[in-house]
Amino acid sequence: MALRSVRKLRRGLLALGIALPILFIMSAGIAILQDYRATMAQAESDMRSVAVALDEHAMRTFGEADTLVRIAIGEIGRRALAPTAADERALHDILVAATRDSPLANGAAVLSPDGWIRASAAGYPIEPLDSRDREYYTYLLSYRPKGVLVSRPVASRPSGKWSIPVARRVDNPDGSLKMIVTLGVNMAYFDRFYRGLQLGNSIRLVLVRRDGWVVMETPLLVDVQDRNLADTRTFRMLA
Repeated sequence: MALRSVRKLRRGLLALGIALPILFIMSAGIAILQDYRATMAQAESDMRSVAVALDEHAMRTFGEADTLVRIAIGEIGRRALAPTAADERALHDILVAATRDSPLANGAAVLSPDGWIRASAAGYPIEPLDSRDREYYTYLLSYRPKGVLVSRPVASRPSGKWSIPVARRVDNPDGSLKMIVTLGVNMAYFDRFYRGLQLGNSIRLVLVRRDGWVVMETPLLVDVQDRNLADTRTFRMLA
């Protein structure tokens, strides 16, 4: 009788010895899963916070750039200037005055209705430069947006520097295109801000338009102007 009791006790202790590690492993597994979910939730929250900060900085930067464009347009209209050789010097002076003290400006230009740069802040005089392939020209030639257009990044033809064009269309009284005034936002201006966030070398910060086109990233890649993220999971999550 005593022997059977001892055997039962041993089997019970053995079962308990097996159950305790299993329970510990299950408990540890649940804790790890909960910690993983909490970490992922925090990472997603942090990513959204960074996205909000980038959006606010971008809106403020492009708003300031648009203000400079509208100042130039206002002065051009006040003096009744046109994108012609006769008015090139006056247009150049207006563009220089509008961008001189701005840390974000990387040049400015006036395009004629046929898509040629007729005046530039980069220098005077200039040979007319063909810009018919620029996104801002092809878009503003066909559409009349109420606000400013933030275009995909380009290398400036007058200066060769990379910038993000901010452009507005100016119409004649009959509604036809009179000129386009554009200002280039220096991509280094964004790069300094992004690097100042100090998020670590493994983090890539990307500024994307609502249609998915990349307009800025840090570190900067040479193909930045050719990439669209509209079909990516990250873009859909943040859009």
